[in-house]
Amino acid sequence: MKISIVVNGRFHAFDLAAQLERRGHLLRIITSYPASKAREWGVPTSKVSALVPTEVFNRAIQKLPARVGWTMGLWQRRWFGKWAAGCIPADTDLAVVWSGSSRDALQRAKALGKRAVVVRSSSHINYQSRILEQEYRMHGMQWVATHPQTIQTELWEYANCDKIEVPSHFARQSFVDEGVAAGRLLHNTIGVATDRFSPAPKEDNCFRVIYVGALTLRKGVQYLLQAWHELALPRAELWIIGNPTQEASPFLSKYGGSFKHFAAVPLAALRWYYSQGSVFAICSVEEGLAMVQVQAMACGLPLIATTNTGAADLVADGEQGFIIPIRNIDVLKEKILYMYQHEAERQRMATAALAQAQRFTWDAYGERAVSEYARVLNVK
Repeated sequence: MKISIVVNGRFHAFDLAAQLERRGHLLRIITSYPASKAREWGVPTSKVSALVPTEVFNRAIQKLPARVGWTMGLWQRRWFGKWAAGCIPADTDLAVVWSGSSRDALQRAKALGKRAVVVRSSSHINYQSRILEQEYRMHGMQWVATHPQTIQTELWEYANCDKIEVPSHFARQSFVDEGVAAGRLLHNTIGVATDRFSPAPKEDNCFRVIYVGALTLRKGVQYLLQAWHELALPRAELWIIGNPTQEASPFLSKYGGSFKHFAAVPLAALRWYYSQGSVFAICSVEEGLAMVQVQAMACGLPLIATTNTGAADLVADGEQGFIIPIRNIDVLKEKILYMYQHEAERQRMATAALAQAQRFTWDAYGERAVSEYARVLNVK
C-alpha cells in the first residue's frame, strides 16, 4: 500500500506522514512547507516535494486587509493545487489530500485510476460558513465570508473522492446534516506526542485556567474572557496564550486586568504553560477537533470545552472534564466555579484526563489510519 499525501500547510500532515513512513506506506508528501521540516518528524526529505513560495505567499497575505487576502488566498490555493497534482507519483495506490487545495490532485488520482481520501480538519464548509457569519453578526463585526469559489471547490472535493476523513464525531455529524452519506465518512481522532507533552511540576498552588490558541471569535475567546471577568474568583488566574488579533482587541481591552495574556509560545515551551494550570478551557463555536485539548490532557489538565470543539471524542462529561453548549456564559461559569470549589473532584478528573490522553497517541492514530486506508483499497 503506497500512499501519497497532498497538503497546503498544516503540520498535522507530517504526523500522518511519519506514521505511514514507520509502517512502510509513505510514497510521497507534497507540501507547501520546506522539505527540511519533515526531518523533525522523521520523514526522509527524499520523499518530500515542497513548493515553499506558496507558503511564503500565504503567510504574507495573512497580514493584508481581509478583503484583499480573500481573493489572493484563492489564487494561492489554486497555485499550490495545480503544482501538487503534477507531483503525485503514477505508482501511488491512495492519495490522501487535504481539502481546499486538492481539486487538481483528485483529478490526477482519477486519471491514474487511483483511490482518494479528502481530509477535512473542520466541520462541513457550509456549516462552518453559516455559524461563523452568525457569530460575527452577533458581535457587530463584519464577516468576511468564505470565497464562493472556495466553497465550490470544497463541495466538489467532497463529491469526488472515495472517502472524507474527519477528526471528530461533531465534524462527522455536520457532514451527515449536510446530506453526505455516513458510509462515505472516515473518522479518525488526531493524536498527541506524549514524549513532548506530559506533566511538569506546578510551581505554585494558584487555581489557574489555561487557554492556548488563536484569539478569534471562532475560538470563543470572547465568552471565556466574559465568564472569567464576571466570576472574579479570589486567588485565581486566567492565562490566555496566543497572539492578539484585531477582532479580539475589543474583548481583550474590555476585560483587561482580569487575566494574563502571553503571546504565542514555541511548541516546546507549551508543556510548562499547560502544567501551571488547573483546568484547560476552550469555548470554540466551530472546529473539527482542537489539538490543544489533548495536549493539555497529556499534561494532566481536565477540560471545559464546548460541544463544537470535538472534545466529546476525548472526554466523557463529568469524567475527564465537562462538555458545555456553545455561547452559554452561565454554564461556563458554573463549570469553572465547580472546578474551583471542588479540588478533590478536579484532581480526580485531572488523573482521568492524563490516563485518557494515552489512548490518543500518534501511534494509535497511525494504526487506525492504516487500517482505514486499507479498507478504502480493499486490502486485507
